Parts: sequence; structure tokens; C-alpha cells
Amino acid sequence: MFKNNIRSYKHCVVFFNEDYYRASLSNVPESIEDETILSVFLIDVGSVVEVTSCDIYMLTRKMYTISQFAIKASLAGVAPSESSRWSPEAVANFKQLVDQKILLGKLREADYTNKTLQLDLSDLNDTQFTKSINDALVLNKFARQSELRKAGEDSETCLQLRLQSALLTPEFSSEC
Repeated sequence: MFKNNIRSYKHCVVFFNEDYYRASLSNVPESIEDETILSVFLIDVGSVVEVTSCDIYMLTRKMYTISQFAIKASLAGVAPSESSRWSPEAVANFKQLVDQKILLGKLREADYTNKTLQLDLSDLNDTQFTKSINDALVLNKFARQSELRKAGEDSETCLQLRLQSALLTPEFSSEC
């Protein structure tokens, strides 16, 4: 990439894991060499990765005005059980509950200020609908019940979500 003026570009395309992604540069050092490792935020995936400066390419302004595809969401009505942050054990339990499952997300609230969806998650293949992922975290004592800030107007709206590497990728289903 244009290492002489890399600091003047915020948005770029990066080559990572044999594919290209739109990204946003973060923490760019003062001097850039050919193999400098940089942290980038993958706009359409929602995660931060490290790539070498050789794998960063300029992105035109027109391309970074397209909305991002990752959706920021959180579990509705639950909070970490013992602090304001999720413990590593709670995160591991959540990953175990959702790993390789197709999830059904029932929208409980849309927070337009923080651009976050509050969801009740359930395993789509659990035909008994015994409990939501939210409830399972509470039953396993990794979470506690909490109040929603406000009731969502679209409480019956649902999204079909598939979890891949602990990231949600939206698939809007006509069945919901």
C-alpha cells in the first residue's frame, strides 16, 4: 500500500485469511515498513485483526460510504452475574450454547442511539423451545435478569441468525 501516506487514509481493503475485507485502520505507527503489522477493524465482520502493511490496499471514498453488514446486538434482559463485564467462563458458556447452531433472534428492543439490537436468542432446531440462550445463561449462573430500558415496538419481529466464529451474520428470513 501507499506506506508514505497510510496515516491519511482511514478506510482500506485488507487481504486476510485468503479473502478481501473492507477495513478501518486503527493505531497506525509513525513509520511504516513493508512488513509492519497493523491492527484493522473489519467493517463487515465486526472484529479486529492484525495484517501486514503489504496486505492493505486503498479504498475509494465511494466504497466506504456503503453501510456495514455486521449488526451490533446484545442479549435482552440479562447482564453479567457478578460485575459489569462478562467473565471468561460466561463467554465460554455462551460460545458452547451457540456454537454451530442456527439461532432465532426475537427482537425485544432497538436502541437507535447506540445502534444496538436487544435480542432473545433461541436454537432454531430446538423444536421444544425449552429455553432461550438468555435464560440458559441465567440458569447456569453466568448472568442475572436485568430490565430492558424500554419495550420495543417491533417485539414480534424476528431475525434468523447464524453464528460463525462467535460473530452474527444476518439472514432475514421470510418464515419469521
